[in-house]
Formats: sequence, C-alpha cells, structure tokens
Amino acid sequence: MAEHVDKIVVIIKSTIGPLRSSGYITISFSACALFVLVKILVGQALNVYWYAVLHAILTGPPALLCMYLDSHASRIDPGSSPEPLRSIKGAQALTPLHSLVPMISLGYGLVDLVEGIYLKRYDYVIHGLSMLASMGSCCFLGKSHLVTPALIMELSSVPLNFLDCTIENELFKIVIQITFVLSFFFTRLIIVPWLWFNFVKTYYRHVVVGGNKSSFPGWFIYIVVGLGLVFHSLNAYWFSYVLQKAGDAIGGGGAGAGEKEL
Repeated sequence: MAEHVDKIVVIIKSTIGPLRSSGYITISFSACALFVLVKILVGQALNVYWYAVLHAILTGPPALLCMYLDSHASRIDPGSSPEPLRSIKGAQALTPLHSLVPMISLGYGLVDLVEGIYLKRYDYVIHGLSMLASMGSCCFLGKSHLVTPALIMELSSVPLNFLDCTIENELFKIVIQITFVLSFFFTRLIIVPWLWFNFVKTYYRHVVVGGNKSSFPGWFIYIVVGLGLVFHSLNAYWFSYVLQKAGDAIGGGGAGAGEKEL
C-alpha cells in the first residue's frame, strides 16, 4: 500500500507539477476559457450542461484522490501533523494536485456568476460569488489546498447534470436519480459539513485555546465560517428542491431537476 502511494505522488509531480508552475490567475482564467469554449461548442446536447459535467470531472475525482493522499500525509511529508492541523500550522500543499483543483473551480465560479446574472437566478449568483470568495481567498493566500477536500461535493454534480438527459431509457434514468440522491446526500450534507466543522474545531483548539499562530490572517477564519454556512444552506435548499423534482419525475409528474451544476 505504501509503495502504491509513492507511485501516485511521483505521477502527480511529473504530470501536474509543470502545469502548477503557472500562477493561479493564469490557471483559473484558462479553466474559465475552457468551460466557455465547451459551452459554446457543445451547448446542451441531450439536454446536459456539458461544461458543468467537465468541471465536476476535473474537480470531484481529484479531490477524492487528494483526501486519500491526506490520509497518508505522514508518509508523503514525514513528521507532519494530520490534516487539517498540518495546513493550519503552515505546511504547503501535499502535492501539486492539491493546489491545482481549487484553481479550476475558481475559473468555473466566474462562469457560474455570469450565467446566474444572465438568467436572473439569484441562487446561481450566490453560489458563484461564494465560489469566487472561497477559492479566490485561498488562492490569493497561497493556501488553495485548504479547500480541496470540500470539492469532493462535485462528485454529485455528474449525475445531477444527467437528470434531464433526453436519453429515453427508464433504467438509465432511475440509476442516475438514485446515484445523484445518494452522492449528494453523503458528500454535500455529511462529508463536507464534517470537514468544515473539523477545520473550524481544529483551528479553535490550536489557535484560540492553544494560543498558537496560524499560517493565515485572522480574518480568514471568518471567511471559512461564513461561506461554509452559505454553502451548507444552499446545499440543503437544493437537496429539498431536487428531491421534490425527482419525486415528481418518478411519479410521472415531469423530468428531473432542471438544474445544472450545484
């Protein structure tokens, strides 16, 4: 198992390392341009938001891999504390992938914000602004890896974007609906809130109670707490909304959620 982790790290450093050498602004705007290009060229073929699917694929699975590597932090970075204490103390990203993933989401946040304004969807606008604030502040501070584990929530965005797919296959639709509900519930309503709570708790014990210094400005923890509450509230709202739509679809009342990426 240990050798397996070493091989993964070597592959990441050799492939992602050169790309990560670019600044976060360059990477984020490149990602934004890629999403816009896919949106223009592919559009909503089969009634699927393909640029949103692309974002979910580029962030969800890599975030899951980063969480797995975090569990082996003591081997990759000998002598380090477990996450999130390791990062709170000032340690850099465990691998180049850890710092790259949020930069991709920063680019998507800009697309999300513009589309929300265009569609007059205030939940999209709030989501886009929250992504820009959370990803942007972490990237600006050189701590983008702090938010990487939370992007595991994007795993649920893949089935989400196929809820209204025009493929006429009942088994396909049922599998997509079940996969979405389960992935959304476990990633967005259980895992990510737990990660957020654990970070805040660890910060409080280490900095407030312990009197130790953190590696980021004091105002950053307020960003973490405030935006965390916004994201969790949005996810709870969207989950109740999509459950209602999915129930209507199963009962013959209509198609899926009618939503793009959350």
